[in-house]
Amino acid sequence: MRPPAERPDMSKALTALGERPDDMTLYVNILLLRKDKEVILVDAGFGPHQNPNWGWLADAMESIGIAFADVTHALLSHSHIDHIGGLASGGKILFPNAAVHVLREEVDFWRGKEPDFSKSHRTDDIQAMIRNVRGSFDTLQPNLVIHKDGDQILDGAITILAAPGHTDGHAIFRIKSGDQSLLHISDLAHNHVLMFEDPAWFIDFDHNPEIAIATRRKIFAEIAATREHVYGFHLPWPGLGVVIPNGRKGYQWVASSHRWDF
Repeated sequence: MRPPAERPDMSKALTALGERPDDMTLYVNILLLRKDKEVILVDAGFGPHQNPNWGWLADAMESIGIAFADVTHALLSHSHIDHIGGLASGGKILFPNAAVHVLREEVDFWRGKEPDFSKSHRTDDIQAMIRNVRGSFDTLQPNLVIHKDGDQILDGAITILAAPGHTDGHAIFRIKSGDQSLLHISDLAHNHVLMFEDPAWFIDFDHNPEIAIATRRKIFAEIAATREHVYGFHLPWPGLGVVIPNGRKGYQWVASSHRWDF
């Protein structure tokens, strides 16, 4: 995580909420939805080639009577390995019957001749990452459904919204049921203190930090005003909560209970 120039130390904010400033957990929450006969997966975590404990997802799904083959739709927020890795691995589609929904900008970025990482602070093997993502898209090609910002699926139950910066085609998802809604914010925040306390903080994995910050500020302002329920991929389990103003020109994550009837 990198701080904005005007606020170089967040240790006090982290410590005040019982968090260690020198050791922060990065959670991974995978959302599974059911609508009538449809089963919808939102991102898929790491695949078996990256996580030796990958079988936990199959075990968790099996415990509620859902097999990988039962999944009919998979929403891909972006193509970093902790999101796409569980969709395709070793040249195999892991959810064979799922239409994989992704924004056009995301596919175009990774399949472009020279994906632009000039603004990113990543220090890992970017060329290997590009090859791996392209390989995943090649494997998933028969199941890919390409979208533009604002597209809806499942009779309007899910709206796919562009939220660029973390990647060019990073998407968030508004999920509706009756008069209730839940906004899956994907990777807009990687910690329940940082990025809420000051949205100008960014993570090295952001492809374009300036755009990521602008997107975060826009979305946080909206959901802090509406109090819409939020789901975070990297926020503490179970990832449900609301975002409220903190009185310091930033925001606060307020976790919901472990059960929320939606």
